[in-house]
Parts: sequence; structure tokens; C-alpha cells
Amino acid sequence: RAKMELLDISRNIRLIINDMRDIIFNLRPMEFDDLSLKATFDKFFTEIQCQTKINITCNIEEIQIYDQLSCISIFHNVKECVNNAIKYSKATNLNINIKEVEKNIKIIIKDDGIGFDTSKIIDKRHFGLSLIRNNVSVLKGKIDINSIIGEGTIIDISIPSCYNEGSIK
Repeated sequence: RAKMELLDISRNIRLIINDMRDIIFNLRPMEFDDLSLKATFDKFFTEIQCQTKINITCNIEEIQIYDQLSCISIFHNVKECVNNAIKYSKATNLNINIKEVEKNIKIIIKDDGIGFDTSKIIDKRHFGLSLIRNNVSVLKGKIDINSIIGEGTIIDISIPSCYNEGSIK
């Protein structure tokens, strides 16, 4: 009986380790070390397209981001917006544009879903959107969320790219 319990504990520990690896990877994808932000997004959108019925179109330019923390934050903000759209919008189409415009990183995420009342995104049920607002604010950026019930949502994020120094893509 003790042998069976040890085997069960061993299996559970392996599962926990695998879960921890997934969490660590999701916090900071390894692609940032080897590839650009664009390549990391391309990989993410390829994977997410296989998991959903929403038609996802992306236009992502190669952007020079010098601060690794900004790079990771931008990735997670976009990922959260996309995951929210997939989970809640009931959209058939999702469009993501990321480009550099006048020394700003411009991110526009648009869906044709059911929309929502933007005055209610302050409450505790919308933790993800509040977190995105805070992250954008820390990066000295601006976020505008426009949503019309029955027509969809547009999230427009602008983050300055000119104050960064260093050498990360």
C-alpha cells in the first residue's frame, strides 16, 4: 500500500512541476530570448487560432522595443485582450494591429462581438481589464476602450517607444 501511495505522490509531483513550467513559460515566453516581439506574437496567434473558431487576422510590424519589461508587459496586455475577446465577445472576427506610429507603439484590437457596457469595467468582475489599464499606465501609455452593445469592441492602446534605452527587439 505504501508503494502505491509513493507512486501516486510521484505522479502528482510530476504534474505539479509541469504546471509550474507552464506558468513560468506563460509569464515570460522563451521566444523573447531568441526571437523578436513580432515572432512571439506570431507564434501566440498561430496557437490561439487552432483553439478557437474566431477568425483572427493580424498585422504586426517588427517594432524596436528596448526595455524588456515593456516588451513582456505589451505581450501580456495583448494576450489578455485577445483572451477576453475569445472568452466573452462571441465574435466571429478578431483583428489585431500592432505598429509603431510617431514614436508610439500603437495596438488596436477589434472584435465584432456582442460588446459590453464600458462603464462597468471598474468593478471587480473585470479584473483583467483593470490590470491592463494599470499596466498601460505604468508604461506611460494610454488606453481607450470603446464598445457598443451588439456591435463589438475596439481597444486602442498607445505606449511611448522613445524613452526606452538598451538593445532588445
